Amino acid sequence: MPKVFNKISLSPALRTSIGLVSLFIGWLFLIDIVIGIWPDEHAMTRALRQSASENLTLQAAALLQSNNIAELRKPLETAVKRNTDMQSIAIRTKAGVIFAQSGNHQTFWQPSSNTLSTLDFVRVELKADRERWGDLEIAYHPSSPQTLTGWLMQPQVLAFILAAVGGVALFSFYLRKIFVYLDPSAVIPDRVSAAFDNFSEGVMMVDKTGRIMLANKTLRSWVEDKNNPLFGKASKDLAWLKSALREDPKNYPWIRAMAMQDAINGWQLEFKKVNGETIKAVLNCSPIQDAAKKVRGCLVTFDNVTEIERVNTELKLTMEQLYVSQLAIEKQNTELIELATRDSLTSCLNRRAFFETAEKIFAKHTVKKRSLVCIMSDIDHFKSFNDRHGHAVGDKVLVAFAKTLYAGLRNEDLLCRYGGEEFCILLPDATPEMALEIAERLRSDVESRAGSSIRGSLGLKITASFGVAILNQEIESFKAMLDKADQALYVAKRSGRNCVKVWEETDNNLTVVSA
Repeated sequence: MPKVFNKISLSPALRTSIGLVSLFIGWLFLIDIVIGIWPDEHAMTRALRQSASENLTLQAAALLQSNNIAELRKPLETAVKRNTDMQSIAIRTKAGVIFAQSGNHQTFWQPSSNTLSTLDFVRVELKADRERWGDLEIAYHPSSPQTLTGWLMQPQVLAFILAAVGGVALFSFYLRKIFVYLDPSAVIPDRVSAAFDNFSEGVMMVDKTGRIMLANKTLRSWVEDKNNPLFGKASKDLAWLKSALREDPKNYPWIRAMAMQDAINGWQLEFKKVNGETIKAVLNCSPIQDAAKKVRGCLVTFDNVTEIERVNTELKLTMEQLYVSQLAIEKQNTELIELATRDSLTSCLNRRAFFETAEKIFAKHTVKKRSLVCIMSDIDHFKSFNDRHGHAVGDKVLVAFAKTLYAGLRNEDLLCRYGGEEFCILLPDATPEMALEIAERLRSDVESRAGSSIRGSLGLKITASFGVAILNQEIESFKAMLDKADQALYVAKRSGRNCVKVWEETDNNLTVVSA
């Protein structure tokens, strides 16, 4: 039985109400025992039945004294009709024969004793001429209830039931209302409250319904209004929690933690303090259980991460600024590299940068015996452009020539402004046939498109000469290969310009052949 009662969950208000009603009813019974505040129904019934029995006996005795025996039946019938408490009445002679009766006396007359009267079965001796003539027998309705319903309907029992049920209901209603105004912090030991007040994070303790039983000093300083303390408030009614959680109160993290009987951590929220400042916090909930592992409430903590968030935001901003600065530095470095390695007018590689890269390519291709081609090119009659149209047009001619060459080269090819109007091209892994094809295409493109690409300078005719050198076993350095290409270029210029010449060495003799 104790285990069964342990499973019954009663609210504090209901338990208190039952205790108060029990004390009140017990006090009433004690007063009744001492001074008798409840009327004795058995005594009242006994007095009434005794009076009725005596009156009826006197009437019957008077009729017997006057020898008016024939009239004995009438008072019996009149008594049963008027007194609803009587079931039957009979006059029995001393011989045991029923002389007169009213009601079904044989059924109702069932005394426990043949001589003594009881509260429900009354027997009175009748005399005539001072001798026993017979007995007057009266059968009353049972004075004690014979069924459970009858027992429950007794005034005392009914009053007890109404007082108990009504008292519990009224007390519960009243206590539920009054508990809201009581200070729940009074049930928390001072040492516990003091310990929580030393915490830097906000701490809140709620009961199973979500009502706040404790709030430490930190939390109160954040959100408590002096005229509206947190103690005793339902968490679902707090405006700052509603705006921060934006959840159905049934899904508040502490309600869920108590329902699951497990901790919930890392719930992030943001709310405003009473002074208007915004605070960012991480909420953690841990259910509180008693010795029987039954949940009694929940401990809720609010870790203030506002400063951490601020530092993280500043750090993120700083990192973004550093990234932008890094991009700017990289851009400046690229520009510096461009300035250091590129010709400012044509954007081709300058001579120094070209030689650094070309010599590495030459060394790699020589070791691995891969094909390599070097082309020297010179704008035909470049000085005439400066003399006739000015140096500005001459610069445009250089730019147009460089762009035309770029357009006809591969991504891995190198283009260098070697000096003045001379340009050098390096074609890694290009076969002799491919090199001749590229050189001839470049020559044709310059002749057909370079002049027309210069705006505002109609009628300009630009041509160029090309000298090609192909790597072989006889060439020991890139400088030597460049010299061979330059010799082929010289031959192209001597041969009427606007043509391609290829250098070859046969039987240790220099031979320049046409493309």
